[in-house]
Amino acid sequence: MSMSSAQPLPTPSADGDLAKAIEAFRAGSYTESLSQLRPLAEAGVAEAQAWLGAHYANGFGVESSLPEAFDWYRRAAEQGNIAAATNVGAMLAM
Repeated sequence: MSMSSAQPLPTPSADGDLAKAIEAFRAGSYTESLSQLRPLAEAGVAEAQAWLGAHYANGFGVESSLPEAFDWYRRAAEQGNIAAATNVGAMLAM
């Protein structure tokens, strides 16, 4: 398997930022969570993409948008994120 087409692995800094984002999400600090998640998601970090999808699916800190949620879940699912794949399947069944 060629590594040239693989997504870059998260760096230790990205892992720390992701942990902070998840902690903020769980504490209900959605603006803080979003500010940590968005750059990671845009950089291709699958778990951040899945969490960003949750923000949009539920309207946490953003206006609820199922199309936007689906897009983020799909991106994460394409990288093998099981929770995101489950959400994509559920949304397609709606």
